[in-house]
Amino acid sequence: MRDWHDLLPCLLLSAVTLLYMDRIQAHKLDVRAPTHWRQPWEDEVPWPGNAGVDFEHCNIDDQSETIDAMQRTKSEECKRQVKRTACLTKSNAMYPPTLNRTSDPNTCSAPLSTMQQVYADLKLDDIDSDHLPLLDNSELWSKTLRQPVQLGRVGAHVPGEPLHRPLRILFVLAAHGWAVHTVERLVASIYHPQHWYIIHVDERFDFLHSQLEQAFSGISNIVLMRPRLGTVWGSANLFEMYVRAMQQMAHLAWDYMVNLSAADLPLLPIDTLSTFLSRYYRRGLSFLKSHGKNHKRFIEKQGFGYTFLLCDSHMYRLSKRTLPPTMAIEGGSDWFMLHRHFADYVLDNGSLVLQLRRWYSYSLLSAESFFHVVAANSEFCSKTVSANFRFANWVKSLGCKCQQTAIVDWCGCSPNILKGSQGFKLLKSKQSEPNFFARKFDARIDNSIINAVISDLARVRIETHQTHYWEHVYVRGVSGSDLSLDTYLNAFARLPAHESTTLGDSARYECKPRVVLEATTLAIKDKPAGYVVRVECERGNVVQRLVVFKEPDMQADTHTPAGQLLKHQLVGAGYDPKERFFYRVGGMVTSLTGVTVAQYWKPTPHNPLATKQLDLTVRLETPSPTHYVDVKVEMDADGLVSSAGSHVPRPLVPGLWHAQLIDKSLDKVVAITPFPVTPLHPDVTPHRQVDMLTAQFYSVSDACVERSGANAALGQPNDKAFCDSKHWSLIAKDQATSNTLKRMLGMV
Repeated sequence: MRDWHDLLPCLLLSAVTLLYMDRIQAHKLDVRAPTHWRQPWEDEVPWPGNAGVDFEHCNIDDQSETIDAMQRTKSEECKRQVKRTACLTKSNAMYPPTLNRTSDPNTCSAPLSTMQQVYADLKLDDIDSDHLPLLDNSELWSKTLRQPVQLGRVGAHVPGEPLHRPLRILFVLAAHGWAVHTVERLVASIYHPQHWYIIHVDERFDFLHSQLEQAFSGISNIVLMRPRLGTVWGSANLFEMYVRAMQQMAHLAWDYMVNLSAADLPLLPIDTLSTFLSRYYRRGLSFLKSHGKNHKRFIEKQGFGYTFLLCDSHMYRLSKRTLPPTMAIEGGSDWFMLHRHFADYVLDNGSLVLQLRRWYSYSLLSAESFFHVVAANSEFCSKTVSANFRFANWVKSLGCKCQQTAIVDWCGCSPNILKGSQGFKLLKSKQSEPNFFARKFDARIDNSIINAVISDLARVRIETHQTHYWEHVYVRGVSGSDLSLDTYLNAFARLPAHESTTLGDSARYECKPRVVLEATTLAIKDKPAGYVVRVECERGNVVQRLVVFKEPDMQADTHTPAGQLLKHQLVGAGYDPKERFFYRVGGMVTSLTGVTVAQYWKPTPHNPLATKQLDLTVRLETPSPTHYVDVKVEMDADGLVSSAGSHVPRPLVPGLWHAQLIDKSLDKVVAITPFPVTPLHPDVTPHRQVDMLTAQFYSVSDACVERSGANAALGQPNDKAFCDSKHWSLIAKDQATSNTLKRMLGMV
């Protein structure tokens, strides 16, 4: 008889296996991160730290940028952090004094030295994606519900040995905002049961997190990251978010980590990427696109020579810092594909990694160089390829307008949104470079191109609404809602429904509003179609209203050169100069949102400089005609769009305003556009005044009643009074978005 001690390991393994299989069957696989996240450098890296620093008597009067930052902070805690960081820096106790490199820079060499060699060696010739079958993910999703979870690190594989099994990818997705369906479609387009998916949702967007948690519940290889971080453009914690995501999934079997954002889409079927990476797994290669060899310019451009502090959702620039002379500088793209061996090296938190985590926790654009620098200063310096296999739609004349200065003390650039048939044609031409992914996409601007890329390029069949796109902007009681919309949404709830001629028996839609429950923007065929506002009435029923913006007539003087070239002038809040688009549909200016006036000009092929030669200003006339603000008009490089108003002082006086476009050379008013400004809070101004103002610019185009309670059985199934018969309603949205995913999962 065998001794029971010999059987103990087998018994333990069987118990663990049964435990995990039980949890898988219940679709409750727990891949949560540890409940407490200690700062990675605490008590682990030998440098002075804060020992002996007298924070109370520390004098930072000579640090002008730090003092400026303290004056701009919003909270006392942030002020304290700014001063503490400044004192540590002044005392030379902020950063490790040296860097413990584990590589000899003289022995480091790129495995593929030039981009030509990279693309010559990494070919797609034998992966004919054009003849791959159109993938219906419904079968894959249902298989995943029954799929055993593969545990344990894959690090046991030796570089150089062939991979005798399908390659497994860990996809790390970063998401923020309200675009639930966008994230669902992205996951559907890259889904395969052999891969892992972890989604980080910015901690400020609880609605997105809760909706995705509900959508992906029961799917064992899709998890949401915990804890969540508050990430902004270029923030210091972006690299940490990726490290923590890999740490949360470290006990699972995967070979490469690939990071994506919700603004990305695949250009090729995901099996193509798996086959592609499997060739290079045995060589231990990671793909980290480099900026090149001009390290001095990179440091200056990235702000790496400064200490930055993230607090109050803002990156504050504090003071200059001196980098360790032993640090090999690298960096470039923040989109990468990390080999599991390199990922494990980072997660093992050796002294080099811990020291760099300290440096990068106070660095701008941290994700654009943290992993690059770890590799360059370690034994992985000869295991990186300067490539990321992504196409980014860079339009430098538009994308480098310093539009992030509200959240970061730096001027940065960002790719533009891909749109239209020209955008799709461009993407199709980029597949063979090869590019596995492209960015950026935004369904609020162009939903059609997203559907086309998924079906025609990624070759995934998903069921979704082809012409309509909804996106929430407000949900009652949910953090992250745009509270500056309160006044407008409450006024929309009070707008008389009977003014619309399409409603028929308007009495069925009348509602004395008790509370606005939620609101979404609606776009139809990539054109803004208004707001869908869901209202709970005092008698208990719930109605939905489609509220449209009545664009006022622009009074233009066509006898002036500018008047002849001007197509139209729009006024509103939420203007993005990079995309030349108002994300806040239909104006919606309040006393504190600010205001932008945008002019859209006719093309002039015979004289491309015609509009750029104009000397224009915008005069914003307040409700009191004797008071106005003049703002300089800034023309875009192509002369097709101009804008003004970003520096208008706030608060704005509520009431009816007028935007006058003035040709200064002629001293003539070219165009006049009226627009409303409402108080920020709905109870500041009497409802009657707000309602009279909003009624001039907005109207109820259609309305419906939700089937619930006593009225659930009333009317015929196709009764147009009910929301389930309306193509624009939130019920139609639910059927086209959330239910789409559930059907793919075989859950309905």
